[in-house]
Amino acid sequence: MPNGLKEYGRPIKITEGIYWVGFYEEVTNLHCNPYLIVEGDKAVLIDAGSRPDFATVMMKILQTGIDPDDIAALIYQHFDPDLCGSMPNVVDMCENKDLRILSDASNNIFINYYFFLV
Repeated sequence: MPNGLKEYGRPIKITEGIYWVGFYEEVTNLHCNPYLIVEGDKAVLIDAGSRPDFATVMMKILQTGIDPDDIAALIYQHFDPDLCGSMPNVVDMCENKDLRILSDASNNIFINYYFFLV
């Protein structure tokens, strides 16, 4: 991660088409580490973060120039609230009828507590 807290206020370009759109909580020294992968006019969001982090993560997604409707998939590594808590917010914001939620099948029973998967 970059030095200096002021650098956390914007998305951080890791390499071409990959951005860290996370959040650093100074008081607790915790990081929310979602990543946005962009190819052309479509994007995939990995581990979107907790509910309290939603506004910060979405603001950074918008700062990359990606419209939420262009997010094609959400990937969740596991079901902890620091990764999945904002899932309902992200889904509502995307308004993409083809949006896919991807995770290991064993996570689906727990992810359903955040958002009902059909």
